[in-house]
Amino acid sequence: MSQQKVRSKLIRGIILLILTPALLLVKPVSKAAILRDLALAIWWAFISWLLVTGFKESKPADSK
Repeated sequence: MSQQKVRSKLIRGIILLILTPALLLVKPVSKAAILRDLALAIWWAFISWLLVTGFKESKPADSK
């Protein structure tokens, strides 16, 4: 993968992580609150995936 694509993944992941506040989590007292928490967990999994793949792909490959 090109360095530009890796860098954009990292930048997008960090920006999304900053813009998504943890205060969106609510006490799950209703079905809507549970679905909201589940959607937020899936969103954070996507952000984590962006960051992890960006960091893994930015490391130089060992050349022997």
